[in-house]
Amino acid sequence: GEGEFFDIAAEEAAARLGRGLVELRACGVDACGFIAPAWLLGEEAEAAVREAGFRYTTRVGTVLDFATGE
Repeated sequence: GEGEFFDIAAEEAAARLGRGLVELRACGVDACGFIAPAWLLGEEAEAAVREAGFRYTTRVGTVLDFATGE
């Protein structure tokens, strides 16, 4: 189950991200980046990560800044 954000629909990714953000905020954590389990992030899930307001994501060997695209 470590690649669950690789082959997932945007709607399901958004739901999981939303639940995670609620739990983190309840602990006083305001997350600004998202790293998918095993760094496996598919295209639809990446779109959901962007929509959720995260500023960056990482994959093996890369960091992607959503603001600049770099």
